[in-house]
Amino acid sequence: RGRCACMPRFLSSSASSRSAALFGCLLLAGETGLGLLIIHRARYTEIDWKAYMQEVQAVADGERDYTAIGANTGPLVYPAGFVWLYLGLHRLTGADPDCCRLPPTEVSESARCVSGGGDVRTAQYIGLGVSVATLALVLRVYRACGVPPWAWALACGSYRVHSLYLLRLFNDGPAMLLLFAFLAAYARRSYAAGALLVSAALSVKMNALLFAPALALLTLRECGWAGAVLRAMPALGLQVATAWPFLRANAAGYLGRAFELSRAFEHRWSVNWAMLSPAAFGSAALARGLLAAHLCLLLAFAHWRWTRHDGGLLSLLGGVVRGPLPPRDDAARHALQVALSCNFIGIAAARSLHYQFYLYYFHSLPVLLWMTPFPPALRLALWIGIEGAYNVYPPTAASSTLLQLCHVALLLGLWLAREPGGDAKAKAKTT
Repeated sequence: RGRCACMPRFLSSSASSRSAALFGCLLLAGETGLGLLIIHRARYTEIDWKAYMQEVQAVADGERDYTAIGANTGPLVYPAGFVWLYLGLHRLTGADPDCCRLPPTEVSESARCVSGGGDVRTAQYIGLGVSVATLALVLRVYRACGVPPWAWALACGSYRVHSLYLLRLFNDGPAMLLLFAFLAAYARRSYAAGALLVSAALSVKMNALLFAPALALLTLRECGWAGAVLRAMPALGLQVATAWPFLRANAAGYLGRAFELSRAFEHRWSVNWAMLSPAAFGSAALARGLLAAHLCLLLAFAHWRWTRHDGGLLSLLGGVVRGPLPPRDDAARHALQVALSCNFIGIAAARSLHYQFYLYYFHSLPVLLWMTPFPPALRLALWIGIEGAYNVYPPTAASSTLLQLCHVALLLGLWLAREPGGDAKAKAKTT
């Protein structure tokens, strides 16, 4: 299908590199201006920022046993990279030690509301910087994956995402910045740097594990078994280095808290399963079913979609024993699309999605939607449906059902799509 007659050429798939870059710069400038407007006009909502500050204050005071670190919201449940990152933010934003040093049980309700984060406005400016830097990397991914420039604006169009970056200050934003830096590195075939960036993201938030199957598959293909192991060692070393003070103090406590896979979620915050009863939501049967669905989807996509060019998953695994496979002409696009679709499979099979988890896949939606054979109108409808579901508060049965239907439709579209990457010459351009 050719370019729509009503679409300016510089916004279509056939836009030149210069015009696409200019449009990207305009989006970045607009995002910066909009972010400043939100910071100065919209009301900041305290949710976790003061808890983060209380947690890292305990580390600043010398505590290294993870089981003894917590805040008024509960125990510390993030890996060590989060601690060092937010300890730096604690110092940059002038956190109030009189509040942060109090044990969680002694922090008054008023203190929780007005103290602990110090200069929150500076923290919001840092959040804006993280948002704009992430967007810059995201636009590079869009360009590499053939998303038409007019659809790039979708990355700037979410009410919920702006709120998460600027008015809530969750730690999901820095983690996603590192993950998109990983994607940019893999697009340049910088596999060692990419592995380090994934490890850095994992040290901030455990959601980086959703990219792990794609990371392993792509690295094996391009580097062989020996090369993949060599590139994994520095990434493992980074995990050990960031966590070493806590591992020395209580290794079991650190691993159990930072990488707890059996964590219970509250039904009232579940954006994707509000249509279930609390009993069904908390059942072991649902957890096992979702895990099985996740594994089956990963294996199916890995064998019949991501490695079809190489004869399937088993053929690829056998081939890399002898060394790296021949490089693909579309290696950058293939790597990006495999990684993002792998992450989305984990999202679709998630035990629970909270509002802040939207950041895990929001920026990847245009890439995923433009991988499908769907017409542009249906792609936009799915994007609007997902965005709409995340803007219903509190979650309802209707909003969760809408979100699940959109996820299933997108999964179906990814299954019906050509192999990620594909033959660029044979692939029809769409607007």
